[in-house]
Amino acid sequence: MLAALMIALVPTSATASPQSDQPAVVGDITGLDPTSFNPTRLGQLHITKTACNPYDDPKPGALPNGPAGGQVIQINRVKGVDLPTADWTQLQKMTVKQAEAKGLEPAMTMTTDDAGNVTFTNLPVGLYLVSDQKPADTTHKYGRIKPFLITMPSGNSDLHVWTFNILVAPKMMAEQNSGAIDTASRQAAHAENRCLCGAIPDCSRRAL
Repeated sequence: MLAALMIALVPTSATASPQSDQPAVVGDITGLDPTSFNPTRLGQLHITKTACNPYDDPKPGALPNGPAGGQVIQINRVKGVDLPTADWTQLQKMTVKQAEAKGLEPAMTMTTDDAGNVTFTNLPVGLYLVSDQKPADTTHKYGRIKPFLITMPSGNSDLHVWTFNILVAPKMMAEQNSGAIDTASRQAAHAENRCLCGAIPDCSRRAL
């Protein structure tokens, strides 16, 4: 038996940003009917936050790179969004600011393992805001996730189905000493803001 898995690569910011103008991550929903999935089904959201290479020599005066583990990832379901009846064209254009204006349900948080992974389980259908919390450690430099929106479920192009098993892999961006974002890194991350969909055996979930 195969389980649908959607892999989303989402650009992130090295500095905290309360807003985002990137489109909501929905996968490939071409030809899919939002009324066809079970609205009571629960999903899984796997998030991998990569760390900078700890062996890279920091610039003079800069803090060393922090580890991927021990970082707090936060998700909030957006209030008032009914996916089966929603206008998905408009949904994809929704900004973080607009989502926050609609109201957010209480946050769910998890701490990353040594590889930077967390898995939120038993998630109801809905639109979710994904972000992270500023690490308390001030002795290292950490990349920060630029908040983004993602739907549960999302579209899997390979199997042409709705998937409730989603892997989000934010693309980390370089940080300059000034705290500004490197232009080349920004462009590279923007170019990778896409969804890659495929199928994996159920047993491979254990490796996520």
